[in-house]
Amino acid sequence: MLERISLAIVAALAVTAAPTIAATTYTFTKVLENGVTKRLDNGQPFNVRFASMDQGAVIFTNGFGPADSIWMWRNGTFTKLVGTTTPVPDDSGGVFQDFDQVPISRAGVVVFGGYDATSDAGRNGLYSVPLAGGAVQRVVDNSQQVPGSGGGTMFWGHDGGVGTDFVTDGSTVVFGASSNGGSTSVNGLFSASVAGVGLAAVATSQLTPCGVGNQYKPAVSDGDITFTGTGGFSYSTGLNVIFGGPITSGNCPYPFIVSSGANPPLPGEPTPQPNAPHLVFGQSYVQAGTVYFLGWDNNNSGPNNQGYFGLYTAPYTTNGNGAPTLTSIANNLSVLPGMTTGQMNGGPYFSVTGGDIYFAASQNGYGAVYHWNNGVIDRVIGDGDTLDGETIATVGLATHVFQDGQIVSSDPVTPYAASDGTVAIRVNFTDFNSALFVLGDSDRIFENGFEP
Repeated sequence: MLERISLAIVAALAVTAAPTIAATTYTFTKVLENGVTKRLDNGQPFNVRFASMDQGAVIFTNGFGPADSIWMWRNGTFTKLVGTTTPVPDDSGGVFQDFDQVPISRAGVVVFGGYDATSDAGRNGLYSVPLAGGAVQRVVDNSQQVPGSGGGTMFWGHDGGVGTDFVTDGSTVVFGASSNGGSTSVNGLFSASVAGVGLAAVATSQLTPCGVGNQYKPAVSDGDITFTGTGGFSYSTGLNVIFGGPITSGNCPYPFIVSSGANPPLPGEPTPQPNAPHLVFGQSYVQAGTVYFLGWDNNNSGPNNQGYFGLYTAPYTTNGNGAPTLTSIANNLSVLPGMTTGQMNGGPYFSVTGGDIYFAASQNGYGAVYHWNNGVIDRVIGDGDTLDGETIATVGLATHVFQDGQIVSSDPVTPYAASDGTVAIRVNFTDFNSALFVLGDSDRIFENGFEP
């Protein structure tokens, strides 16, 4: 029996118009409570920090430092996908010993980072497994050569796998890596199928796409990619670009989606400014012809001398001019519901599912989760609210964690917490317990077949 909690939300903000009052009922379904909910394999309680979603399922790693397993939860049922007795593919009999904190799943295929310290002087890489459970396949590991490096092998710089700089659309995996050894140093983005076929360079320091030498924070959807590029090591003064296009390899195949070189002001930013805008970009995500991205103008002071920043959208177009019409979802000129003493100064970290955007934002120690749909923002739940009979200390999307109302910068932040109209959130309570919940608009939950 699933435990469901429904809250009626009667507070909303229309970002581009006068404030709008909306009445939306959100349903919170508890997935697990850390230290309480027991695992099926050994009877020990779960210890989970992060999770992502796909097809109504919540996918998460149990434990950290080291992690010992990856699980899938759907409609009240837990399925163990991999653990420390699971053989590592192409590893001469080794088994997994540790896992990255955020497995990502799309189209029923889970991709995760894993590590085996016992063989081949430490084998780490990316692997895939069906969402419903099944055979594990290698996508890429550190025994394979980096394209263009003259014999250098894949390197990620830590023991738990590959970090969080990888994404998948269920068919292709795009990941960041650098070379270890070889005749030529190479770093950037690479791709392979979820079955490990067709390893290729996507955009690297050797390919020098469009004059930008560093590439990171990719997002993929139905064979298309967006990623952030910076010129040199100083993104605060150099060229910054969000690239986009079909996933290919080659020299400069990607047009500009948004570019600091085009000097577009951010929506809502007062004009004229003392200085020309200089945009810096964070995570992006592409879906159904729209690119969602975090952006900053760090060349003007803005509120609280933080510059101007927020969550914006741009058309997914390959016209290449880097100066499209931008739309603001939420920015630090917005006074979001619940933030009664001023504009947000932390976040907004986001996930997108269909026409819904869920994001977490904070303001001077107060954090909340918000829902955007068709220009209207609901405050869904935040610090100080009561959920499941307990008082919330901090809350955020399950791909990151808030502490004292602020994002924990060292923790994973990826846009894969939401899927099929629902989003996974993590709640920390004032009694120091924590839990994972699935949050969604009640109508959308039932439309998508997510039933009790």
